[in-house]
Amino acid sequence: MVIDIINDYRKDNGKEPIHHWNKVENDFCEAHCLAMSNAGKIFHAPDYLLGYRSEAVAMCSFGNDFNSTISYLILSVLNSSEEHRNILLDSRYLAYGVFVNNGAMYLTIRGLHYV
Repeated sequence: MVIDIINDYRKDNGKEPIHHWNKVENDFCEAHCLAMSNAGKIFHAPDYLLGYRSEAVAMCSFGNDFNSTISYLILSVLNSSEEHRNILLDSRYLAYGVFVNNGAMYLTIRGLHYV
């Protein structure tokens, strides 16, 4: 679902879909979501963990519908930030993690930009 939403968003903005999703990095993104959930707030991973990757994080109340909530986080919350929008649109590789806990959904997306 996350992949479809992001690839549709990219297509709507004249970009090619992401064909390579970094599944190993997905695990790190999920771990980051868990850490944010445990802290009860969103934050970016330290630079030494990100390396050359950029990171977008978001959180909102979970409304009992995964698809609607994740769509809101990607298309409304992340889209409202130029830096986050650039990660979604200009990265050549993406990874993501999602975690739901205590009525909140946490999202981490990491991307590697074209160089």
